[in-house]
Amino acid sequence: MLQFDVRADIQEVTKYLTDLQRQVIPAATARALDRTASNAKTVAVKTIVAETGLPTSLVRDRLTIRGANRNRLEATLTANPAAPNLIRFNARQTKQGVSANAWRKRRIYPRTFIANQGRTVFKRVGKSRLPIKPIHGPSVPRTFIQREAQRAIEAIIAGRFVVNFESAIAGLLKRRGLS
Repeated sequence: MLQFDVRADIQEVTKYLTDLQRQVIPAATARALDRTASNAKTVAVKTIVAETGLPTSLVRDRLTIRGANRNRLEATLTANPAAPNLIRFNARQTKQGVSANAWRKRRIYPRTFIANQGRTVFKRVGKSRLPIKPIHGPSVPRTFIQREAQRAIEAIIAGRFVVNFESAIAGLLKRRGLS
């Protein structure tokens, strides 16, 4: 399980703030962290879908965000483990085996077949009929830790946090009638 943490340390700065500022800054920081984590998730989903060919909804469901709050100024984006079965990649039965479009490239997986009422691709392990094992396609966590996805996520985190923080401050001040 790989995670990206977005943290902010504002303890030193809060020593010099007014009471209003002490209330607004932690709340704004938590909101900015949550929004930045959401921005990072969007970029991660797009990158993983482009590389693997997985459906967007499946990738989105496998990435989770644990939000920040005033006391815990940390938002975490986590890729949950579980590789989907090859059937999710537009799999078709052929004479040579199953043909699937995993990693955006169609290829034939020899000695495989579709069973379980069309829900699973299996491969025979030995020469006899049994045992069989399910065949999995690209995994979200494995793609999540690859260099291209990491670069895209880090870039969005670096670029969006300040914008999100300024927006959160403005929103909180407006809500209190100070803007």
